[in-house]
Amino acid sequence: MGGIDKLQTGDPIIIRTESLWLVYRYTGYRIVLPEDTSVLNPPADPQTRMVTLTTCEPKYTTPTHRWIATGMFEHWMRVSDGVPGQLASTDRHGTVTFTARDTPGMLTRLGTLQPVIIALTVAYLIVFIGASIVWRWPAWRNATGRDWDVMSVLWRCQPGPKPIRMLLTGLLALLAMTIMFEYGYPWCATHIPLLRDMSGYSAM
Repeated sequence: MGGIDKLQTGDPIIIRTESLWLVYRYTGYRIVLPEDTSVLNPPADPQTRMVTLTTCEPKYTTPTHRWIATGMFEHWMRVSDGVPGQLASTDRHGTVTFTARDTPGMLTRLGTLQPVIIALTVAYLIVFIGASIVWRWPAWRNATGRDWDVMSVLWRCQPGPKPIRMLLTGLLALLAMTIMFEYGYPWCATHIPLLRDMSGYSAM
């Protein structure tokens, strides 16, 4: 429930069970200590039907409190009767149109960056081999300075004229970034305690 803090008073809270849709209206929130169980006490009026949502607070550091959101019951409907109006509308032809749709991004649909890593590696090798055959390494031949930092050496190691070296360096940067997203950042979020607490990431 990472977006619970974005709820506004009156927003619908919709819960689906196996056979029912339960619709509530968001009424507010409290931030309490973990041991504060008073938020689970029944309302003064026993006829009042409410929902309580609980998540950790703060989001991106070690959680020390609990964010408690509450909602007032509005109505229910059977799943077999369709979808609540807050989620979708039906036109005169019976076509259901969802009012809010979560469209997955390209990376989500892809599932893994391994094909991108392979494609970047192949592209780099093709350009590198071709440039080394045609132009060799003019950056080494024309070098006059004594710069031996990592970027200078990396730049000289790329064959071909300046535009080709820029292309190769760009491909290397993209490759490094993609490898970090696929392997480096998940490893850090799993093994470094501070990052693990901030991200809530768990390796499947």
